[in-house]
Amino acid sequence: MEKRGSPLHASANRVILHTNHVNRAHLNTILAGNTRREDRGIEFDALIIQVDNTMKIYLVDGTYELFRNHFGAPPKKAPDGREVGATLGLLRGLLALLVKPEVTHVACAFDHVIESFRNDLYPGYKSGAGVDPNLIAQFPLAEEAVSALGLVVWPMVEFEADDALASATTKFKNEPGVDQIVICSPDKDLAQLVSGDQIVCWDRRRDIIIDETGVREKFGVGPGSIPDWAGAGGRCGRWFPRHPRLGGQVRRCSAFPI
Repeated sequence: MEKRGSPLHASANRVILHTNHVNRAHLNTILAGNTRREDRGIEFDALIIQVDNTMKIYLVDGTYELFRNHFGAPPKKAPDGREVGATLGLLRGLLALLVKPEVTHVACAFDHVIESFRNDLYPGYKSGAGVDPNLIAQFPLAEEAVSALGLVVWPMVEFEADDALASATTKFKNEPGVDQIVICSPDKDLAQLVSGDQIVCWDRRRDIIIDETGVREKFGVGPGSIPDWAGAGGRCGRWFPRHPRLGGQVRRCSAFPI
């Protein structure tokens, strides 16, 4: 069910997805525009779990956070003239997360390139066209700044940030000692990953946690039917056209198994 607040109990600090060590000097250097970084792909092998006790893993949708802060945080220029306001807002939000004593294991995924293999499958799929260049330019900066916080960062090129979050969820959900996976994103697509109260979505802005019961209450279908719900029109034809015979949105559809 939907739950306001964050009743997330503490977990042992055994998995090093982030280290609680902030390299402040390096972070300041990055934001001052004095470093350059090569493009890189996802490296799940860098995430090796060594478990002694139960833990909670937090997976952050960095692309959502960067977009949200671009439109919500005040603009800010770095000494070299680059716009860094969205990155600073992102860092403030992550620091607010990391200071919570129960948050010990965190990874963050970004769309390093907006386009993905899905653009080859469907030309009308989302792209970087029309996105503010000041926002696009901050993705490499944000990735390096978040890495300086000590978090694992997945900069996605061929795939999307959602794919990284889904892959990590699948990889770690059955690991011994993993008590819960918290997907930090309000993205409806990620609701298909929810399972009981072991895998939940957390809308940090509104401070709402959605478990499997919450998915059914909100969408009228179970997590496994979210792709069908979206394809039938529940996503308003967000990136793909809705089924032509269904017309408007599908808010609740008893035809799908729940």
